[in-house]
Amino acid sequence: MMKTIFCVLSILVLSLTFSCKKKAAEVNADYVGYWIGYDSDKSYSINIGSDSKAVFESNGTATVTVRGTARVKGSTLKIFSKKFKIDQAPKLDPGNQMTYSMVLNGVTYIKS
Repeated sequence: MMKTIFCVLSILVLSLTFSCKKKAAEVNADYVGYWIGYDSDKSYSINIGSDSKAVFESNGTATVTVRGTARVKGSTLKIFSKKFKIDQAPKLDPGNQMTYSMVLNGVTYIKS
C-alpha cells in the first residue's frame, strides 16, 4: 500500500514539475533562431531550433558550451542547467523591422 502511494505521489510531483516549464518555441516562436550577444569581455551565442533544442556558447578567457532543451518558466529561460533571467522577451526592433532583440541577464542578444 505504501509503495502504491509513493508511486502515485512521485508521478504527480514529476508531472507538476515538468508541466510548469514550456518549451521556448511553444511559448513564443520568436525565440527560435540564432542569437548573438556581447558584454565587456565575452561574446555569447544561443541557437534555438523549432523543436526548442538549444546550444549556448560563451567565449571569453574560456569557452563554455551548454546543450539542451530551451524551456521558459515565468521570467526564466533555461537551457539544460544554465538559467537566464528574461529581462526582455524577443521583440521586433521598431527602428528596423528586420531585426529581433531580447535581453537575458542584462545582455542584449540580436537575432541574426
